[in-house]
Amino acid sequence: MAIVSYSLEEIKKMQSLTDWERVLNMKDEDIDCSDIPELTDEMLTHATRPGLMEQPKRVSVYLSPSLLARYQNTGKGWRTRLSNNIETFLQQQNVAM
Repeated sequence: MAIVSYSLEEIKKMQSLTDWERVLNMKDEDIDCSDIPELTDEMLTHATRPGLMEQPKRVSVYLSPSLLARYQNTGKGWRTRLSNNIETFLQQQNVAM
């Protein structure tokens, strides 16, 4: 197998072999996911998202005792889950970094 390289201009001129009309009209249930393993809680616990690999900063945040207890009761990694939930909320609110 030979290695082939293309310039950006050459790539832009290439015709796509993908049927984009079909892809854009595809429903979730039309996607064959049979070769993808089911996600487990263990896999999700260790999952990371882009931008979260930065070294965390230590800050003080005031939480109600009941909220703190609920997060702690989710087990090991509760601080990361709390951080991820705050990040998700801010993204949904379109709060810029």
